[in-house]
Amino acid sequence: DTAVVGAGLAGCTLAFQLKQAGHRVLLIDQPALSSSSRIAAGVYNPIVFKRTTLAWKAKETIVHCIDFYDEVQQQTKSHFHVKSDLYRILSGYEEQNEWVRKSGMAVYDLFMEDVVYTEPLPHCVSPFGYTRVKNTGYILTNEFMHAVKSHVGTENCLAEQFNPLKLTVDQTGFTYGTVKFNAVVFCEGHLVLRNPWFDHVQLYPVKGEIIEIENRRLESDTLYSSGVYMLVQPNGLIKIGGTYDWNHLDEVPTESGRNELLDKTRSFFMGEIHVKSHRAGIRPAVKDRRPIVGRHHQFKNMYILNGMGTKGVSLAPWCAQQLVNLIEKDIPVDKEIDVNRFI
Repeated sequence: DTAVVGAGLAGCTLAFQLKQAGHRVLLIDQPALSSSSRIAAGVYNPIVFKRTTLAWKAKETIVHCIDFYDEVQQQTKSHFHVKSDLYRILSGYEEQNEWVRKSGMAVYDLFMEDVVYTEPLPHCVSPFGYTRVKNTGYILTNEFMHAVKSHVGTENCLAEQFNPLKLTVDQTGFTYGTVKFNAVVFCEGHLVLRNPWFDHVQLYPVKGEIIEIENRRLESDTLYSSGVYMLVQPNGLIKIGGTYDWNHLDEVPTESGRNELLDKTRSFFMGEIHVKSHRAGIRPAVKDRRPIVGRHHQFKNMYILNGMGTKGVSLAPWCAQQLVNLIEKDIPVDKEIDVNRFI
């Protein structure tokens, strides 16, 4: 029924929801191609620490994503979702005061603990104290994508680089090579910039780098934030990210990116640091910081799901549900994420 182009986080999220809605799904993806989903730490967090405020639609998207990943785990009999509070190491008295003020408000109650701790945080420097963010966690992105592909069925996964010039449209639907389908959804991340069907979309990709260090002192499945995020994994490795580079859109790790991550980590983490890996990816960011979801302005059964930037883990389930509602019930997507805002 429906071809989903791109099997990263967004594509796999949509494919699962479409299958749950009764669609036969074909996933088209070349695993060797660029995908920030494959290197992502997979953290979901409802707070924008720079302004001590809730992320856009945090209440809807976080609650939805937690329920969604639990459902996928249950349906696929897999394990990739870890719920864990996040320790926020406060940067100064201004942030400390702002946290105390806002954590007492009802709108923040679901996510912000209303306590600032002054006792030492193990292996960390926290002169202004620390607090905790509730209803946070992470997913193992590669395990999630593998679980969904197995659920969809390997016979319904086409492992090749999608060539948009091979896609033809007529009154009966779409044809790609020898394959015919009724609808197509593009979930290509930053590679949508090569797609002539959606060349009007205003994507502003950003390169991000991430390192893994070895340190077995900290408790596993724990999240920290202080200029960078730090995710302590059960395997004894700690993921640290990320950087933002709009000028060098490649996947080559850089010495400057490595040093930035190490300097920020050393500003609060007192343990020894041994770098085990260093990788880079390109995130599909948007200038207005809103996802890109909806129906093509000319072709009724052509859709897009993209532009979730650094918030893909928390936004993808909610955005995919918006798109499924459009496909299934013709319910318009939220105006803020509608792709046709670029027309």
